[in-house]
Amino acid sequence: MLNRVKVQGLSLLLIGALIGYVGSRAQSVGFLQAQDGGKLSPQAARDSASDDTDKSAQPADRAAIRKATEEYCAAFNQGDVDGFLSSWDANAEYVDEAGKTTRGRNALLTLFRKSLKANQGSKLKVQITGLRFPKPDLALVDGSTIVTAADGTKDTDHFTSVWIKTDGRWLISSVHDLPGEGESAALSSSEQLKQLAWLVGDWVDTVEKADVRITCRWAENQNFLVLKYDVKQADKEFTLDQRIGWDPANGQIRSWYFDSMGGFGEGLWTRDGNQWISETTGVLPDGRAGSAHNIMRFVNEKSWVFQSTDREVDGVPIADVEVGFARQSTKP
Repeated sequence: MLNRVKVQGLSLLLIGALIGYVGSRAQSVGFLQAQDGGKLSPQAARDSASDDTDKSAQPADRAAIRKATEEYCAAFNQGDVDGFLSSWDANAEYVDEAGKTTRGRNALLTLFRKSLKANQGSKLKVQITGLRFPKPDLALVDGSTIVTAADGTKDTDHFTSVWIKTDGRWLISSVHDLPGEGESAALSSSEQLKQLAWLVGDWVDTVEKADVRITCRWAENQNFLVLKYDVKQADKEFTLDQRIGWDPANGQIRSWYFDSMGGFGEGLWTRDGNQWISETTGVLPDGRAGSAHNIMRFVNEKSWVFQSTDREVDGVPIADVEVGFARQSTKP
């Protein structure tokens, strides 16, 4: 399947496989070699693997939760209180920003009925910024809600929630609205991006030879990180420019990229420990759409691992890819 999208697939980069053409090689190599010429230590491999506790839940459970989220947004937008409530467990609870708790189906029905009446004509959109599976039947979902009123005004809030899998179906167990103003909201864009400062420098992929080189620099005022990818494969070469910044409207990291063949796209990021997860979408030079669940996993100051899963091009699945990168030493 990789061969079918070989040339255009290269332009997926951050959509598909940061370096799509090494997909088959990366899978055979396994956990990739680091800059010092040796492989990542067994402990580093175990630590890195343990950070992604939700592998057994991907991709069907992720898709099911996202679909359920879309369905209750549609129910809200249609004023369908029963449809909205159907996504909630019978014993679910909702905690508002003030800390008031509403628990149980009957109490939630009353609350939601009032809410939908008060917001008649409004449109709800939910942006998931974090999705983790501590256990196969338990999911932790973070995100933001954007309610657009009939007059066009918008109200954005952030939440954290717990979902449970019951009889094969994912249902909301609890939702906690988060305060609108907090320490995180007060941080500047440059302060928010300091968590990715380890990316600054020069990097090379660790698969057999240096086919991919990455340079990362701060933009002026350090409000953006600017990355350039130089990719070589046999007689094919191309570049990709990526800019990473802070999106204050959604309260999360956002990235944009453009490649030399005409492809472009963007991603919304969330952090989970030592890994940064990006839900990425984009357009290939031939007009096809692509999407992927991408992870940048920090190993140490000299190495990190890129993983891309749930990859699709126009709805056609593409194999997962995992590639290591090592920091290049600065020549004297």
